[in-house]
Amino acid sequence: MQRRTLIAAGCALALPGRAQPSSAIRERLPSPADLARVRGGGLVLYVRHGLTDNSRIDQPGITDFADCSTQRTLSPEGRRQAEQLGAAIRRAGWPVRRVISSPMCRSLDTARLAFGAQVETDPLLAYTAHLSAAQRQAALARTRDWLSQAVPAGELRVVVAHGPNLSDLTDYFPPEAATVLLRPLANGQFEYLGTLRIEQWESLPR
Repeated sequence: MQRRTLIAAGCALALPGRAQPSSAIRERLPSPADLARVRGGGLVLYVRHGLTDNSRIDQPGITDFADCSTQRTLSPEGRRQAEQLGAAIRRAGWPVRRVISSPMCRSLDTARLAFGAQVETDPLLAYTAHLSAAQRQAALARTRDWLSQAVPAGELRVVVAHGPNLSDLTDYFPPEAATVLLRPLANGQFEYLGTLRIEQWESLPR
């Protein structure tokens, strides 16, 4: 029997601004049963942005998220990955209805390339690594809300953001362009169902 990983509302660690997961995620592929249930909706897909251009770094204190010149952005391969992801999800018939993205260029571009123009942005999904303790706590609370709030049957909620945002909640740092399947349980809790790396989509049954 596959071990389930439940993530509950965490307590603060000694390091300010970090939340303690109740159970750290150990990466695995979703089971065939969990992949089959995705078409029925009620789940959250947490997508980390695609591969980035590491010759560029985020400038300190970014306030204008629309100015991509101050940020680390997608590489050409990262843009291709985003398009590949969107095509794979459409081919699988997954019912994406709502897409919420970090306002930072690498996440927003990933979301738009994969899912089209109808993408919402949430400033509290921005990259958390450079935030103050208070700012990070607010960001993590918002991330937890998006991952734990109920999703209607027949619909999927997609959250496109960054590695640290999920790692601070779960101790799991997803690779770039990965899709993490989660089942919201309400009350700040969610269940980890598995991860699909971008190169694993082609091996899925169609």
